[in-house]
Amino acid sequence: MSKYYDDGVCRYILIESDQGSDKDGTDADKGALTEIPTEIPSDGAALTDDATPSGQSGDGNAADDNAAVCKEDYYAVYKCPRQMTEITIPEAINGIPVKAISPNTFNCKSIITAIKLPRQLVSIGDYAFNSCTSLEKIVIPPKVEKIGVMAFSSCAELKSIVVPPSVISIGERAFENSDALKIIYVQKDSFAHKWFTEKLPGVAGKLEFYNSGDGGSEFSSPVYDFNY
Repeated sequence: MSKYYDDGVCRYILIESDQGSDKDGTDADKGALTEIPTEIPSDGAALTDDATPSGQSGDGNAADDNAAVCKEDYYAVYKCPRQMTEITIPEAINGIPVKAISPNTFNCKSIITAIKLPRQLVSIGDYAFNSCTSLEKIVIPPKVEKIGVMAFSSCAELKSIVVPPSVISIGERAFENSDALKIIYVQKDSFAHKWFTEKLPGVAGKLEFYNSGDGGSEFSSPVYDFNY
């Protein structure tokens, strides 16, 4: 059964992602994130059971009994109702990493000015930070691969953002109407570099390049060394 956890600030869902192996015995999409639910009950205690995990049958067995299963569980942030100006998402809950921001999690949370994302984060959902009109900067962690549709749209005060070379997918209108952006830190010739220059040609003069590394949390210089 999936677990839900409330740390007093945000609510999380434990995603149980079972991935089988192909006939040759090689892992199939090992570690891939399953689809994150967009509608999850808002009530519940700190750790509560709910629906059957993705990839499993009702009796708890893997959907394909003949396939070898590799299992990687992770938490996704899906609801942050508390009116706080600064939020830190934990690296892990009960030893299990937080790897995803669910769609709409911070949508229209206009009071948020700063948020720190966990290092193990892989996915930022659609509309995740849409209309966070007070958010001033964001550092996307070094393992993030996907930024969803309109994820940072209408962030009126967003002035700087760090996008790591791990990003290989950026949704449509991800930064629409975030016109205050002054500096966008990217690695030269990375997917993000190409995406911004092709999709938002007007930001070419705002791009700054940093050295490749294993992650970043803060930045202060025009040439950003992407290391914690």
